[in-house]
Amino acid sequence: RMVYDEKIILAKYNEPFSTNALEKLLKKLHVNHIDIVMNQSKIETGHYKSKVFLENNNLFGMREPRNRITTATGSNLNHATYDSWQESVIDYAIYQSTFLKGKNRNEYLSYLMANYAENKGYVSLIQKMK
Repeated sequence: RMVYDEKIILAKYNEPFSTNALEKLLKKLHVNHIDIVMNQSKIETGHYKSKVFLENNNLFGMREPRNRITTATGSNLNHATYDSWQESVIDYAIYQSTFLKGKNRNEYLSYLMANYAENKGYVSLIQKMK
């Protein structure tokens, strides 16, 4: 049996991170439930201050995937690394299209609770955020 890693190589980005730039890219990528995804990014990065975000360009606390294509370049701090914050967003869009395509809000949040979150109060945190 042949095993291989599929990686996507993307054009380099130079736009610095901001929540406006993040929201703009999520819209450009047609990510569903942008408000949920924006709240996930705040939770996963400690409002954009975590080492995983600052060192790995990882906005979503993603681990390096083994069963789908990815933009991740490796692992650090037990989380996926990316060449840019934008590649982290693109990887989340790939994750969403692979596992969450067509889910309504309740189904989406239920999936996150069962398959994504380590914190039992994760969905409550997402829903309480503005």
